[in-house]
Amino acid sequence: MKKAILLIVAYLLVQLLCGVLIGAGVNLYAKLFAPTGAAPLGMASVPIMLCSLAAMLLVLWKLGYLKNDGRAYATGSPGQLAWGIMGGMGAIVASTYIVELLPPLPDLMESSFDELQGSWVGIGCICLLGPFLEEVLFRRAVTGELLRHYRPWVAIGLSGVLFGLFHINPAQITGAVLMGVFLAWLYYRTDSLVACTATHIVNNSLSVWLSTAHPEVETMRDLIGNPALYWALPVAGLAVMGGAVWQLGRKGAAQPEVKTNN
Repeated sequence: MKKAILLIVAYLLVQLLCGVLIGAGVNLYAKLFAPTGAAPLGMASVPIMLCSLAAMLLVLWKLGYLKNDGRAYATGSPGQLAWGIMGGMGAIVASTYIVELLPPLPDLMESSFDELQGSWVGIGCICLLGPFLEEVLFRRAVTGELLRHYRPWVAIGLSGVLFGLFHINPAQITGAVLMGVFLAWLYYRTDSLVACTATHIVNNSLSVWLSTAHPEVETMRDLIGNPALYWALPVAGLAVMGGAVWQLGRKGAAQPEVKTNN
């Protein structure tokens, strides 16, 4: 548990350090060269995210978590990969509806996301680089460490909670916990990052698409409109996710060797 928390704290510190250094550099540049002497809105967001992603990937590489052990980046059988990705899609739909049923929470990161989505580089960070880094960090590193010290369901639950709390933003925490639990379980059952990363990429890409193509939409109910279809989607999502859990959880499905201390 201690090592898992230290890994998350390390990433938060990396983000903070990159923010301070690049923010200071951008402000200095603005004072020297910008006509108004003020940094344009969002000028530092993309380089800060790129810097923090690159720095944390370097840390994970140095610690050996990026090393290919023969399974981490393997797709497994076509059926296993298909069920993993389909289960991820069902989990996205189900978690979205569950969060929508809860009272709305403040979105502290809305302006930051808007700034990142203003460039293709920022969108690439959100949709591709970010998901890959977080899967290596939270599934291979954090979940892997927890599985070595706790029983599987305890480790999976703790991993999901840590993933949610890591996001800090109240509007994201509940959904991140739900997705974190499913992705931790998916990693536990497949011992691979492929289906987890694919699910994470789709989740973030859908979020970016909705906020850019439909900025006026606040809820899925507003987007879908038709009440019957609105309620059919979460039922379908839960059914697909349940099918994936059953298929991947069957005896004989791929599962990593887990050593527990209790």
